[in-house]
Amino acid sequence: MTSVIFAAFVPAFVLGHLYVAVFLAFLLLRFRRSREEEVLEDEDPGDDTSHELAHAPTSVGVSAAVVADAGDASQHAISVGRHAHKWFQPITLAWEDVRVTFTNSTGAETTVLQGQCGIARPGELLTVMGPSGAGKSTLMDLLSARALRGGRVRGRVTVNGRPVAAAEFVKLRAYVPQEDHFVPSMTALETVRLHAALDLPPATPAAEVRERAAEVLRAMGLSRHQHTLVGGMLGGGVPLRGLSGGQKRRLNIAARVVAAPPVVFLDEPTSGLDSTAALKVVSLLKSFATDDHTVIATLHQPSAAIWALLDYVRVLFMSFGRFMYLGRPAGVVPWFSGELRFIYDPTADGLPCDWVMDLLAPDMALARQGMSRRSQAEHRERLEEAAERFEAAWRGRRGESPAKDASLRPKTAAPEQGAADSLALAPTAPGAAEAEEAGAAEAGGGTGGADAGAGAGAAEGLGAPLGAPRTTLRGWLHQLRVLLGREALVITRNPADAAGRMFCCMYTGVLEGLVFLDLTQSGTSFQARLGCIFIDLVFVTQLPFVNMGLILTDAWQMIRESADNMYAPSACYAARLLINTALNSCNVIVYTCISYGLAGLRSGANHIWTTLIIQILSHLIMVQIMAVGAVAMPTQDMAFMLAVAVVVLFIMLANFLVRWQQITWVWVAALRFVSPMFYGFGSLVENEFKDRAFNCPPPGSSQELCVTDGNQIVDLYTDYDLGTTIGVHVAWWAGLHVITYAAMRWRIASLRGC
Repeated sequence: MTSVIFAAFVPAFVLGHLYVAVFLAFLLLRFRRSREEEVLEDEDPGDDTSHELAHAPTSVGVSAAVVADAGDASQHAISVGRHAHKWFQPITLAWEDVRVTFTNSTGAETTVLQGQCGIARPGELLTVMGPSGAGKSTLMDLLSARALRGGRVRGRVTVNGRPVAAAEFVKLRAYVPQEDHFVPSMTALETVRLHAALDLPPATPAAEVRERAAEVLRAMGLSRHQHTLVGGMLGGGVPLRGLSGGQKRRLNIAARVVAAPPVVFLDEPTSGLDSTAALKVVSLLKSFATDDHTVIATLHQPSAAIWALLDYVRVLFMSFGRFMYLGRPAGVVPWFSGELRFIYDPTADGLPCDWVMDLLAPDMALARQGMSRRSQAEHRERLEEAAERFEAAWRGRRGESPAKDASLRPKTAAPEQGAADSLALAPTAPGAAEAEEAGAAEAGGGTGGADAGAGAGAAEGLGAPLGAPRTTLRGWLHQLRVLLGREALVITRNPADAAGRMFCCMYTGVLEGLVFLDLTQSGTSFQARLGCIFIDLVFVTQLPFVNMGLILTDAWQMIRESADNMYAPSACYAARLLINTALNSCNVIVYTCISYGLAGLRSGANHIWTTLIIQILSHLIMVQIMAVGAVAMPTQDMAFMLAVAVVVLFIMLANFLVRWQQITWVWVAALRFVSPMFYGFGSLVENEFKDRAFNCPPPGSSQELCVTDGNQIVDLYTDYDLGTTIGVHVAWWAGLHVITYAAMRWRIASLRGC
């Protein structure tokens, strides 16, 4: 007994407390640092944006000084937008006769986009506006090659004049959604550095990665908050204080543009921002586009300052899934009031954009003016006619809006020549340069078929694929190293979770050890020994239920980030596999050694190692079953139910509660072969009792059952040797990882739409 205590219990108990102490030290350091940041923020309230743009007026009569101020505020944008990749090429995105329909549960079809044509060129910002239900989000999802679940797409989308597979196009574009999926326990600077390290070429020096991250944060007005945690909801539903909603919106943009991608899509980037912050964001995007980037953003009710800033960019108004206008803001009023004969009163209607938004949403805005349903129907007919006139004028002017202006002509930018790893892409088809200069709707020829998604169906014979070079082994290892660092950082930033699990394992092991303390070497202790072995197995299979919320959160974060093409899914999967396997193994080792030592189970290094191996594998299998549920099941409740059903099956068929020979139905008994606990329990029994002799009390002195030969117990409960048990466990573990990874890739593909 004493030898087992000193060999197993004491080291595990001491190391467990050291483990907890280290993580609690991280917790105290984090708390102290957060308090220091709060003091600094209290002494210097506000953010960079407020200081730089505090003097910007927001009335309708916006002066030229406002635009100048916004330009000064975004002076970092040019350096942020500089090309970070040798293979960078300007991209012209064109779409023609695009039609998107959705079929509901009754079989009825709803047309969301109707025969749309348009173009987005490098060097300019294209803003998409329209009332709710106009089709803005559908258009953005289509052009950015995101999934259109249940939608049928017809038409043609070309990239530099040629159709490109969606899987290739997503490597070139960045999509900034309204919601963020950042790790709450990372700081703003760490978040942007992570994106920079993953998006920039692997050979990029660490100093440049840090420089670009700081540059982007400074440009977005977040340098004062670079050491503030992002904040949000941790796995398990624990709230964490951090950045405000507006600051997170700016951080979301900063993380996506840090590597200066050729194409950037933004879904309402100014939502949740105050007027000055929104002005700075739009100014940054406008300046970012001037470095041959193609920027497309949806805006909702821009302020007067932002509308003034949009001069010399393109605005696109939509209604009922159709284009109503595409051109300069200065041409909005002449087109709608002149060509279409709508009446505009600056005093009563306010900004031109507000006036047009009211025109395009007659069901709500015009209803407030007392229009009858018949009048509203007539107004909608006028809008349909206006859309047809605009489309006819668009095609008649070969891609330029009726409010044509020479200042909108994009500057031509040839791709870098001589770069060994540059794309084998023709910038445009023959004659396309002249067509663009004249305002052509298409960037070139290109062929596409019906039912083509956003860039779906790469044409044959186009040479090298469009996009960044494919991930090489070096790039994969670089991603693995970066993601390993992130996983380690996240664990140290949530020390209560790691320390709490270790604390639970330690004192559950102590409690079990006290219950089975110092089992006698008599043959009457065989039932207690069997019970101790079984409880050990049950605990390590129940422990993962504590992490269900964390497992689900981590799984979906990985799915969303992979769907956004942030990294190779296999790299993140491998990083989390390595980190989680190590931490989970530490917990099981401490628990098992404590309970094993206090209970006084069989001494000997080989017996302790055998127990640890089986316990660790059993725990890892259950963790992975929960991971399968987290990825494959649609809700956390269903994932939890799946895990409960599986663990109950394992326990029932472990050959302890009822021996399989006593089960009435043969097919039920045959299910034992799918239970790792059946093999694990048998091998642990063999490890404890094989070739072991026990003493029994004299006859009549005790009413307890007594076994003198341990092999008798082995014959009752063990059917397979240790090698078979380990092989079955490893096969289960590997198979579950294959299923988890396959389900994850399926989820990623469904989000990507490719």
